[in-house]
Amino acid sequence: TGRVYKKETAVNWKGEETPVLYVKLETAGAIGKTASGPDRSGRKADTGPPGEHVICYLKSGQKEPEIGSWAALTGKAAVFERASNPGQFDAYSYYQISGISYRLNQAIVLAKSEKYNKLGEAGYRLRLFLSQKLKQCLPKEEASLMQTMLLGEKSGMDRELKALYQRNGIAHILAISGLHISMLGMGLYKLLRKCSLPMKASAVISTLVIIFYGMMTGFSVSALRAVFMFALQMISILTERTYDMLTAAALSAVLIILQQPLYLFHSGFVFSFGCVLGIGLLFPVLVQSKDDQSRIRKALLGGLGMAVINLPIYLWFYYQYPVYSVFLNLLVLPLMSLLMAAGLMLLLSQTFFPFLSLPFIFFVRAVLKIYEGACRVCDRMPGNLWTPGKPRIYQIFLYLLLMLALVFYGKKLGFRVRWCIAALAAALFIIQPKGGLAVTFLDVGQGDCIFIENAGEGNY
Repeated sequence: TGRVYKKETAVNWKGEETPVLYVKLETAGAIGKTASGPDRSGRKADTGPPGEHVICYLKSGQKEPEIGSWAALTGKAAVFERASNPGQFDAYSYYQISGISYRLNQAIVLAKSEKYNKLGEAGYRLRLFLSQKLKQCLPKEEASLMQTMLLGEKSGMDRELKALYQRNGIAHILAISGLHISMLGMGLYKLLRKCSLPMKASAVISTLVIIFYGMMTGFSVSALRAVFMFALQMISILTERTYDMLTAAALSAVLIILQQPLYLFHSGFVFSFGCVLGIGLLFPVLVQSKDDQSRIRKALLGGLGMAVINLPIYLWFYYQYPVYSVFLNLLVLPLMSLLMAAGLMLLLSQTFFPFLSLPFIFFVRAVLKIYEGACRVCDRMPGNLWTPGKPRIYQIFLYLLLMLALVFYGKKLGFRVRWCIAALAAALFIIQPKGGLAVTFLDVGQGDCIFIENAGEGNY
């Protein structure tokens, strides 16, 4: 028994969509007399420890409780699997970071309250409505991509396409993050200003819309960071103060960590704040030059700078780095703003004037085909994925020392010297110390598997 604070849909092994509830456990008496539906269990509800979060996968045919409502559910409880091999995904740790203790399969709703969060439920219903509109006008794979990019709806995402984007270092466009929030928020703010709306009114409206958008898309950690920083930027307009990106990032990081300290080990948190700190501190040092630079050179230097910033984070979480992602992002990012604008216009036209949707459908499909084609070209190129493995702690420590030296003393050094230091920092991860004989027993379910490493003699 508890309060439903989030809802989404998942696709089961049969390819069917299954409603998923996120429930914060509370006392059984919380539903009280406002509940609808009898308690068919015939026994007192076992609520579990108050404050824990549970994912509930509803059985087909169940009526979903609304967001913010109290609900009593029963089903088959299951724990998350722990990693049984080095480097394997640890589902238990991943869900612990989100505060989720276990899952409830084949869940049946026994009772639910009549009162619920009307704004939260409206956002969820709007996301379902807009997802359906995208399904109606785009092929399945392309509709799933736009649902993920615009609405944070990941349930129907094609696994092959997702893996293709991840292998080539452009999966960041699929997550609701600063790229999306800044495009939508600042785009709306500038549009309202061009419509002669006062500056402060434009800031308030833009902030409220972006907060609702973040709530509708699920408030992932990267989206939470971006929404908070955008809100601070709008508050600076309201209070006529100067906005500082690094201060806003630091404050949002502190608030998120106070809520859940385990986010320090979350890849989305580290990527999101690592990129912001890199852009705010390191990026100006690497790109700034006394010489006049062309736009192409500035873009290339910017891409290389982001590669230096992201390299240790990629290797720490994924043990490999997409080599051509530097150049691929030079194509992807400029088109992303146009793609999002076309996607929003597609949703508006498909909702109100379907006969005007055709040019937006054509443009969206064309850009997504360009993305897919560019990724497949990179896939075929030699050395696409560099796999040095997970860095050692001392390598990360030396890398951070070099980056701090660049931040504090970089502007006193020549432009080429700065890049030599950045290249040296990246080269730290090429060094792979050779050990002696190592034997690892791998868990493969039934049967045995032994991996033998012998420096200079090969692996078996």
